Amino acid sequence: MHQRNAVALVLLLSLGLLPTRSKAQQLVGTVHAGYATFSMHDLKGFQNVMMGRQQFASRIVETFPGYLSYGVDLLYIRNRGFFGGGWGHTSTGGRLSYSDYSGYYNFDQVVHMNVVSLQGGIRIFPNYGTCFFLGLKGAVYSNKLDLKQELSVGNQTVADATPMHSTNVACQPFLSAQRTLKRLFLKLDAGYEFHNAGKLTTTDGKDSQIPDGSGKKPATIQPDGLRVSLGVGYVFRSFGH
Repeated sequence: MHQRNAVALVLLLSLGLLPTRSKAQQLVGTVHAGYATFSMHDLKGFQNVMMGRQQFASRIVETFPGYLSYGVDLLYIRNRGFFGGGWGHTSTGGRLSYSDYSGYYNFDQVVHMNVVSLQGGIRIFPNYGTCFFLGLKGAVYSNKLDLKQELSVGNQTVADATPMHSTNVACQPFLSAQRTLKRLFLKLDAGYEFHNAGKLTTTDGKDSQIPDGSGKKPATIQPDGLRVSLGVGYVFRSFGH
């Protein structure tokens, strides 16, 4: 499927789950925390470009590791499926570093990602207390990339920072396990997220000039990767019994 159609597909899936007659329906609010990994091929390539440009032997000490994610969701759940929307945040970064007796140099790339999403799922196994769903999430990422350099020689330190922005469209097929214990709601999701990366721009709207590893095209933010999250929620309303 084309990533730009992810939100539309989730909406269609959600419409298919709208109730006609159902034995149980719930409106649930959740908070969730989890772990996200990131491919970031272009920014990793830019690290190598920067390392090759320097006259001293800097080294890569961090290269966009997986990190904590967190957010909130509002879900409408019924016997055969669910749909809803939410907000989330995650971040990662990379660092080049060099130090000797005279001082040090650091070059950091720090990426912050805010996410607005729609999701829907269809139950794939009978209800034995814990329900299992096959789901699809469509998301829009608002990304901020901070390029930070710091050079210290003796008692003199010089630092600068350049912020950049981009917007990504993403889709994520995932598996979800859900369980309700009276008013307590538990949800475990695991999936892989695919991104259509938008171009980076500076704060004054100009296109970014930072290159990818090949040096032939501008770098983009590519957060494709594994997504795992555990949510805990409250059942605001149960109806349709």
